[in-house]
Amino acid sequence: MATLSCLFRRTAQLACAWLIFVLGAGATYIGPPLLYASIANDLQLSTWQLSCLPSVFLISKGLLALPAGVLVRFHGVRRTLLCGSIALACTGVLYVKAKHFATLLLCHTLFGACYSLCGMVPLVLLCSTWFERERARAIGVLLTGFSFAGILWPLCITAVAERSGWRAAYGVLCVAQWALSVPLIATVVREGPFVPHRRSSEDPVCQHASRTCSSDHCDTRDDVLLVNGSAGESSITWSRGKWLPWWARKSDVWHMAAMNFYALYVISPLLHLLNVFLEREVGLPLRESGAYTSVIFTGSVVGKLLFGVAFDTQRRSLWGLIACALLGLGAALVLTPHLDAHSRLSLRPTTSRLQLGAFAVVYGVGYGACYCLIQVIAPWRYGGADGFVLLQSFLAVWQYVGSFAGILVSAVLRERTTSYTLPFALLPLGALMLSFHFWRVMHNPILRPSTLEKADKVRSSPKCDTSTLYRTCGVV
Repeated sequence: MATLSCLFRRTAQLACAWLIFVLGAGATYIGPPLLYASIANDLQLSTWQLSCLPSVFLISKGLLALPAGVLVRFHGVRRTLLCGSIALACTGVLYVKAKHFATLLLCHTLFGACYSLCGMVPLVLLCSTWFERERARAIGVLLTGFSFAGILWPLCITAVAERSGWRAAYGVLCVAQWALSVPLIATVVREGPFVPHRRSSEDPVCQHASRTCSSDHCDTRDDVLLVNGSAGESSITWSRGKWLPWWARKSDVWHMAAMNFYALYVISPLLHLLNVFLEREVGLPLRESGAYTSVIFTGSVVGKLLFGVAFDTQRRSLWGLIACALLGLGAALVLTPHLDAHSRLSLRPTTSRLQLGAFAVVYGVGYGACYCLIQVIAPWRYGGADGFVLLQSFLAVWQYVGSFAGILVSAVLRERTTSYTLPFALLPLGALMLSFHFWRVMHNPILRPSTLEKADKVRSSPKCDTSTLYRTCGVV
């Protein structure tokens, strides 16, 4: 009976988090760009002014990711989510009444702040407190909320905007925040038993939950987990910078940061610039190019669900490399090799409907799989450790930096070469770098904070040598 009750509570929390993600993504990511054209016509905005709106959103979101992590650490996930959801609902009211560019700029800045408080990172942390043995599966289900928002809201928002204008269209999202997100967080959402330093023994319903090994072929000890072999000298020397958080002293954390950067560097340009590319360089009509975007979002749902299940198995290293390969292959399919009159090989945009269809399916699945991968890899290794909240926020900053860099580099190269061929040709290389850093992460040992503290004490001893350090950290 206790097992069924715990399962129901976990499922209910996951469903609430999924719905909150759908509504929050619609109000910040999906909804405003759909209304840019109508807003520009209504308020007489220039192209430069219009381009400033998504830019300040990305910058605000990136700058406030770590402060949001600090709030989560000291005030808990639920209070942070409630604060962000109420702020987002209030910002929506201001957005609907906006009559000047400065007001829109302020609203998009607040959108970035609100997304940091009630968006992906806090919701992933909420799921991590409820799921441990099936954590990757739960996070994969949660992340489908963004894809579902990308399918649902364009249909609803554009239909309302055509009939009643952009203010009424965004008003739908604002009402949804007040009617669903805020009450759900205030009354239903709760943190689970797997909060750092608050294990399952504090929850009488979930006392049966047990900690399981979170890495391939690992040897679980009190302070150290060894992944696929023994630790090396480099992984222990990170503990010398005592003024840094324990996770900032570890090489695998920086490899995870690089993974987040390269994943979003590959994903963001195609998501944001694909319609322009298909219309201007491939010559497709708007409706047909939009259909390929819908296929990508549908494929991402499949990728998040399937690979979320696969990442909970013992072969997660293999599935992670497959996810990276699918993303790189999908990005490569948008171009095709071509021999010019001088028999020189070059690349050009593909015009084959079959290849474009294969691109949409493969890239969509790879996008969903890799997005799930970068969200679950930190909980795999350090979920429940003290400082995990700040670690997850730190990795989110690298996602935003990668997204901004990918779009910026693609736009600059497009401006200089008058084509998206070169910037899109670089994307498979980004996927290759993603797979390299993933391989490095999975072949690094997992040293817990207490282990690093022991290493610091041993290193200060005058008789310290490498073998003593290894024995202290559990490496024989």
